[in-house]
Amino acid sequence: MADIYETAKTVREFEDDPYIREVVLGVAERKDRLDDLIEKFSHGWKRNRISPVSMAIMEMAVYEMLYREDIPSAVSINEAIELVKTYDEENARAFVNGILNAVSKEIEASHEG
Repeated sequence: MADIYETAKTVREFEDDPYIREVVLGVAERKDRLDDLIEKFSHGWKRNRISPVSMAIMEMAVYEMLYREDIPSAVSINEAIELVKTYDEENARAFVNGILNAVSKEIEASHEG
């Protein structure tokens, strides 16, 4: 995945950013865990029924909630909703919000116990 990131950086002509690199590589490394959490709360929706845009946005948000202690879950969720508003269908917003809130509650509960 690191080679894909490097190629994208060159082709798209953007400078390396430590946050972007971490999230891109982190999501790729932990995709199964992230997707399992998302699917757990998607109630009746299999992964292949969720738009690729919403799935990618949720994976990034869940990654942040699990692995970036410097980013509050509420911020990850709000940013994800803004991305969904911009890049996916309008009805995806409530769906993504519901899943991410449920994931956030589970993560918080696991840290308390």
